[in-house]
Amino acid sequence: MPPSPGRPYGPPPGPRATVPEGGGGRKAIPAPPCVRSEPSLLFSEGPGSATVRAMSSESTEVWAGWYRDRRGAEAVTIAVRGQQLRMCIRGVEYEGARMAALEAVGAEGVLLSGCVLEWDIPLPVHTDGATERATLSCLLTLGELRSEGRLDRADLNLTLHYAGAAFESGVAGGDFDSALERIRGQLPHGVELGAPAAAGA
Repeated sequence: MPPSPGRPYGPPPGPRATVPEGGGGRKAIPAPPCVRSEPSLLFSEGPGSATVRAMSSESTEVWAGWYRDRRGAEAVTIAVRGQQLRMCIRGVEYEGARMAALEAVGAEGVLLSGCVLEWDIPLPVHTDGATERATLSCLLTLGELRSEGRLDRADLNLTLHYAGAAFESGVAGGDFDSALERIRGQLPHGVELGAPAAAGA
């Protein structure tokens, strides 16, 4: 899924995260290398990309996507393990239960911000006793990180591609379940959309 020019984005989180410092200032945290410990996720970094190499002890679903900020765009791979999402961007590893609330590993409370994420999720569609495959394209715009540790915006747009048609939904706040429920309400009678492996946003 190539990056889409012209979509909004904010300043980059870059390879350095920030946390509040006494007196209202902010202190930079050097970017740690992505975790490569066993038996969890093993990330292999290549030029402009982050790729999951291996996984053990628990099944993992992998979603391909793009990360964009003012420094440019790069391909990313999102690993889903149970209800946890994990992604490596420019040497910094992020994880969390929702894409709109990914935290830098080792820097509690530091959210991924100032960027646009695009990714695809394969979903099962059940109709007339048969199961077909559909693709859910996701676009998440993350705003600035406020002083209290919240994002000033998290806009999510979903597009389900199924049977030659596109069903769209958009919500503020990055509520993936709400956006997906709106798409379910647009599907023809008798067509049921399966659930993704984890909360996508």
